[in-house]
Amino acid sequence: SSPDAKAKVSLSPELQHACEAITNGIQDIGHRLLPPVLELKKQQLNDDNGVVSLASTLLSSLQSMSLENERGISSPSSPLDSAISSIKKLNQFYAKLIALEWSHDIHKKNENTIDFKLGQTVKHKLFNFKGVVVAWDPKPHMDVSQWDGLQGVDNPNEKPFYHIRPDINDCIREFGGPRTWRYVCQDNLEPYDLKHGRIELEMEL
Repeated sequence: SSPDAKAKVSLSPELQHACEAITNGIQDIGHRLLPPVLELKKQQLNDDNGVVSLASTLLSSLQSMSLENERGISSPSSPLDSAISSIKKLNQFYAKLIALEWSHDIHKKNENTIDFKLGQTVKHKLFNFKGVVVAWDPKPHMDVSQWDGLQGVDNPNEKPFYHIRPDINDCIREFGGPRTWRYVCQDNLEPYDLKHGRIELEMEL
């Protein structure tokens, strides 16, 4: 056989059965979680005009977990590899769930000063690029008083700032090339309704 061939782990029947039970069990968890996540996504889409549903990231994680488990069951890979992969996918889903829950709680505590929600689609009033809110700061972490576009903003160092994932095509048009992030003062943002056009993001893999 080829020296580069991956050695297969020899499993006892008991361990093989345990690995298969883990894979099947996690797939069952994914199927049980799917309806409430779909309902959450539906509620967010109904309640929040112009919002890219935060439930979508949970849904994509669930779908990835389900596909991974189905491939593991039908593929010739070892039951141990399939079980480990399934556990990793479930852990990734849990991490996203905790992160979104934390983000929601933080937003609720600051909703009197923060105008835009996490996941909301927005547009820059001056530079005309669209984007999605992925994080925000109650105040900027640096002196922004001399930044372009902030000369007309009263005391920008005391205003909320948003981390924006901008539209690729808008950045090429406005800045001459794609940009991964934009850091924008609240006063320079306005809501953007997706019915006016989709937003194309540069995704990091």
